[in-house]
Amino acid sequence: MKHTLHTLTSRFLGILWLVTSVCMFVSCSDDTDETGGNFKLYYPDMTDIGPSMTGVKIPAPSFQGGTPSEFEITAVTLNDESIENPCFVIDAETGEITINSTAETPVGEYKLTISCSVNGKYFTFKDIIKVTFLPRAPEGTVAEPNHILVMYSVVSDPNNITKLPTAQVKTAGEHVSITKYSIGTVTVNGEILDKPEEMFEVSSSGEISILKSERFERGVTYSISLKLETAATGDTPCIATDILAVEVASEPFSLEYPGYNAEEGWKMPNTSSDEGGSSFISEVPVFVGSTDGIKYWIEIDNEKGKDKILIDETTGIISVPQGHGFDIGDKFKISVFVANIYLPEGKRLTDVNLSITKFYKPLDDFTFYNDIEIEQTNEISLNPNDWSAAGYEDLTFSLLDTWGEILTLDPETFIITAPKDNTIAVGEYTVPFRVTNGDGTTKNYSFKLTVTENKQKLVWIKCGNNFGTGYEDDIYQNQFRFNKALDNDQSFTINTNLNGNSASITWSLSALKPSDKGIVCTIDNNKLKFSNTTNPDVTLTNSVHVIILTGTTTINGTQSSLSVPIFIHVNLEKNGYFVEFTPFAFRVNPQFGGTSVKPIFKKGNGDIITSSNVALEYRRSFNYYIWDGKNSITDDPQESGILKTLWGSSNPKSAKGPMAYFKTGITPLPDESLKQQIGYVDNSAGAGYSVKIFGEKWKTTTGEYLHGFVRGQMIFEETPDEKFNDSKTQVFPLMIWFDPDYYPVTE
Repeated sequence: MKHTLHTLTSRFLGILWLVTSVCMFVSCSDDTDETGGNFKLYYPDMTDIGPSMTGVKIPAPSFQGGTPSEFEITAVTLNDESIENPCFVIDAETGEITINSTAETPVGEYKLTISCSVNGKYFTFKDIIKVTFLPRAPEGTVAEPNHILVMYSVVSDPNNITKLPTAQVKTAGEHVSITKYSIGTVTVNGEILDKPEEMFEVSSSGEISILKSERFERGVTYSISLKLETAATGDTPCIATDILAVEVASEPFSLEYPGYNAEEGWKMPNTSSDEGGSSFISEVPVFVGSTDGIKYWIEIDNEKGKDKILIDETTGIISVPQGHGFDIGDKFKISVFVANIYLPEGKRLTDVNLSITKFYKPLDDFTFYNDIEIEQTNEISLNPNDWSAAGYEDLTFSLLDTWGEILTLDPETFIITAPKDNTIAVGEYTVPFRVTNGDGTTKNYSFKLTVTENKQKLVWIKCGNNFGTGYEDDIYQNQFRFNKALDNDQSFTINTNLNGNSASITWSLSALKPSDKGIVCTIDNNKLKFSNTTNPDVTLTNSVHVIILTGTTTINGTQSSLSVPIFIHVNLEKNGYFVEFTPFAFRVNPQFGGTSVKPIFKKGNGDIITSSNVALEYRRSFNYYIWDGKNSITDDPQESGILKTLWGSSNPKSAKGPMAYFKTGITPLPDESLKQQIGYVDNSAGAGYSVKIFGEKWKTTTGEYLHGFVRGQMIFEETPDEKFNDSKTQVFPLMIWFDPDYYPVTE
């Protein structure tokens, strides 16, 4: 599949009108046109548009199932004959289609076949869109008059009794007999108007009327096209494009200068290095009202600004030429007046303020921080370059994105630091920061931070995963999923940053939390080994576990140790289904919260369920395992500990409490109630059943953030009903890893 916009050049003839109709087809596989499956795609209805128009859009489709991408037009037919794509362009990410018809696009019915990808699987929709190009109306088809002017105060008031003018469709000669009229496309400043029938109508005799409506806008012109049927064309319509223009006249109504901040006003320095001193020019204002006979003028409250602060009478642009002689601290209130032919005396539409400030050297491409390279976990200290020597004054700095949490920027010295034993991973990073000038203007910059491998201490431990290829990133590390009892022991090598170093590492494991549910983990030399339990009292059961792996070594007389969690998911088929989050360890900072990946739902035969009508919800049996960051992991008392405090009057052992999405059955909690939760499985449209964790809510009574692991039982139904809460498809598919020191790098 291609990942760009797809189009081919037109090679046809004709002057046309375009009508789009929509069909819905059930998805099918990429190599068959047979309908079937659960994923469905819907393209919306579209208003008629005129001939030879470019840039007309069929909006992006809605869908039932997973989120689609990689859209492509795979086939086009004209009157059921395959042709090259003449004028259709599809956005590969959204599925929006642009039609660039020309005078050479041939008449007929086009059918478009669309393909897309959902969760790595491709679907094809044969003839999902039909586009019919129709001929232009006979020459000489006109409206008399072809231009109508109405006042906004009349046409926008349904209660106004003033009668509005009409126009009559006429044809040249007697050889054309029109048998049917209907409103086609109406455009406003080139954009298609939605539901034009609410504002215009045409009678069976061809009289075009204007319907009073609050939808009318001031100072704009509506261009109306009619769809006609004639005795010669029969039931096949033709189009009279832009047959009538309706201008809505208005006195001056409002004026706004883009980018103007009412609290701060405009600021202009009193001088600059440019010859002649500083100057000022505003943006072109946005005016609402009729522009016929428009005229701008200003009044200034400070005599010093008269004849020096100017306004263009026709555009409204306000300017101050060089040589104004203003002083720092001068302030001007500028009242802007506008007149047009409907209000010749004009009126004041807005006030703007202009202040004269100290001149600051504009921010340019100065290098404020040099690039830096360090070994992982080593202390970082980065001094700014001498920007005062470069002519800058009163600068302030701030780190952007999550770097403000990862690094520290001193507000006085602007030195950027990170402590020893920081957790920035090996890699090359672009660290963004913002510089604010003394006059309030800002500019974003960045420097390169390169973190290299540290061979003097244990920094990271990675044992991989058993998800298959494509899961090498750190978020998938140290996670192992088993869908059945093991046929044989499975081993995974423990890798560290000291690989290749002669240092000897001693390994140990904490207790498994929760306790053994059928698969156990041990250490065999330098490997993790997973085996079936030897405990005769344990039956293999759906569960998710965590165990702490600790490595200890001594290099050059200095001992270092590092502990990491290892996650195990016993993912047995439950009532014919599997629920899989990948990764199933959801690491999140409780201060900020976050959203997990979207799960995949599978049937027992491995088929992926793509329906968006399933339901997934937390149910009960929540546990919290407290981690000290080292090799100790302890149980929080389920019915009297930290979780019980968070659950309030509910019990985390038997109730979902503050982790509920549904109130009863499949009726969601009201939005205001959901905002009060501490988290939930998001069943809303488009959320994909990801788990949402809210920040600043997972804390102890003393205000400490949780540091450890939380799991809870979920229930799932492919076709849920009001008895959903009693579902027997009960699984433990996710472990939430709360880490107050986790600040993922965003680039």
